[in-house]
Amino acid sequence: RFENNSRTMLQPLLLENDSNCKVSLYHTPALRGLLKKYTPNRWNELLGLQHMKLYIFDDTLIISGANLSNDYFTNRQDRYFVIKDKRLSDFYSGLVSRVQRFSLQMDRNNNVGMNEEWKHAPYEGNKTEFVEKAGDTIEQYLLEAKDEQNVHKQEGFDTWILPMVQMGQLGIEQDAQITDKLLSEAPNG
Repeated sequence: RFENNSRTMLQPLLLENDSNCKVSLYHTPALRGLLKKYTPNRWNELLGLQHMKLYIFDDTLIISGANLSNDYFTNRQDRYFVIKDKRLSDFYSGLVSRVQRFSLQMDRNNNVGMNEEWKHAPYEGNKTEFVEKAGDTIEQYLLEAKDEQNVHKQEGFDTWILPMVQMGQLGIEQDAQITDKLLSEAPNG
């Protein structure tokens, strides 16, 4: 890989904080076999991309459309939301932990491997099995989160935040479905 990449940039975090820091790298199931072997690194995203630009600190969540860089947090302040809400932070923390289950785990020596509890690699073996198992993991979490939300329903708020998950390669297309429904049912004009 290139000298400067996500792994080399994040490795110092693991070297200094490996007891309370975890680096997980999602690998698209579409990049495998000959495609994985011969596709230039810069083109990998063309085959599929899943990135959650989330930063969670206690009960505070930053949802960003940009990379974590000084330029975006000073000159492009339209690119992120800061939300202080325990339940929403917990939801996204849970979502990230589910995705970590089937993502590559990086160690302090910059080696990567699958989570020990996960039997299906995204880039080898049966692709359908990986997609179904990973998709089921996320779908199950979304159902649990929906049930949890129903228990804590509250009245009297003028603003709602509805997290939508889009992981098309795993068969999860909430965002596309809801956007399509909103646009098709919107009044003309």
